[in-house]
Amino acid sequence: MKKQITGLLLLLCLGTVVAQHRPEVHVKTDVQLGTGDIAPFWFVTNQHGLASVNPNSAYLRAGIEKKWDLEKRFDYAYGADFVGGYNLDANVIIQQLYVDMKYRSLFLSIGSKERTGLFRNALLSTGGTLWSGNARPIPQIRAGFYDWVRPFRADWFALKGDISYGWFTDQRWQRDFINKLNGSYVKGIAYHHKYIAFQFGNDDTRFKVEAAYEMDQQFAGKKIYYKDGAIDHIDQIPSGIKDYIRAFFPLGGSSDDLETNSQYYQGNYVGEWQVNLHYKLNELHRFRVGFENFWEDASAMGKFNRLDGLWSLEYSRTEPALISGGLIEYFQSTDQSGPIHWCPSFTEQDTDIKYEAYGCDNYYRHGVYNSWSHWGQHIGNALIPSPIYNTNGSLQTPSSRIKAWNMGVNGQITTEWQHRILLTHMRGWGNHGAPFTEVKKNLSGLVEVTYLPNWLTGAEAKLGTAFNTGELYGGKSWGVKLSLGYHF
Repeated sequence: MKKQITGLLLLLCLGTVVAQHRPEVHVKTDVQLGTGDIAPFWFVTNQHGLASVNPNSAYLRAGIEKKWDLEKRFDYAYGADFVGGYNLDANVIIQQLYVDMKYRSLFLSIGSKERTGLFRNALLSTGGTLWSGNARPIPQIRAGFYDWVRPFRADWFALKGDISYGWFTDQRWQRDFINKLNGSYVKGIAYHHKYIAFQFGNDDTRFKVEAAYEMDQQFAGKKIYYKDGAIDHIDQIPSGIKDYIRAFFPLGGSSDDLETNSQYYQGNYVGEWQVNLHYKLNELHRFRVGFENFWEDASAMGKFNRLDGLWSLEYSRTEPALISGGLIEYFQSTDQSGPIHWCPSFTEQDTDIKYEAYGCDNYYRHGVYNSWSHWGQHIGNALIPSPIYNTNGSLQTPSSRIKAWNMGVNGQITTEWQHRILLTHMRGWGNHGAPFTEVKKNLSGLVEVTYLPNWLTGAEAKLGTAFNTGELYGGKSWGVKLSLGYHF
């Protein structure tokens, strides 16, 4: 019912604003052809869910958009984005449908909108550990600061943040994907998000530091269990108004509650904290060193997961050049605060072991909600293979223990031609509870050129080729992708 009401409000708002203002209209078509059983990693990754693991796919996308004017004290923005696809996870997709409003530095956003992770370079990065732009957008109501706010007009300090509540939309996809001999899925999943970020310094200082803390949660819904092809039983997960309040203020449950995890907190809590150091060499060249730590519980939150996280070194140039940006990332998720999760109170048997071990975090996996994913794609970093790669109908993460290096550059060849090159090497060990018998490796690459003709303003043509070698993401594959777009 909540989703229907939100959709009706959006349609009413869009009808009003379209009548008053002329939006920008965009049309895009994307065709992908390839060899192998699975599409190359970089054709699937960080596409906001608009990608298929099928090596051959296509879609036509059309929409309208109005951006707000940041110079105005009060303004609004809106967008509607519709997709018709071949070999995607749905034939018709409402990719974006939203209305945004701002007053001074505050904003309110209602609907489904594409978003990327905090402080990430969307062109070159594998994405944030909590949110990356890899999965389909989650419809939500979000409010907060849309940009940095400087209390008391302080030049050296700024902050921003927001909170939101939303609802997952992939229950039919989950139902159709799972193995119905002994599988399960959750329908009616609610979503909660909040973050706060701090900045020390500004764009004029030689050094600038950014720090952020972010927390998301899956909660509420019904878990449906299948056995021998039919529904065996359904468990109701608390979904009342008090559970929305408990999502904002994490409260403990009991060990018998279905919705609790091993720490007895309702729902699936996940989060990250990160630190970025920016260095301005001069007005032309900038550098950033960053670290992002993902956590499932207090052990990783306190950095007992050792080197796990996303480490990055980035170069950027303020003016276009052959090399306008460069990025090196190291991603690790192998430690997970140790291989054992144990507490004496977890067992009904007598034991002399009084020590506790809060390890085996199983990133992106959960006992009730299966995985931190939407429409089969991980909401966080895609280097941990998403459930959509599973061939056994499981919604769990096939390998949460990964080490990877990612390198990328982009730039401008001429005033009309741009390029992007990515190369990513990964190794996977499976999960602590179900390790691979041998380490699985994968090498993925992408070369992409974009043509922006001066003689036809608003037009764009993009041609890319990508490859996979190894077993971690479905074996060897190669493909080409052609995208044509126009906006006016």
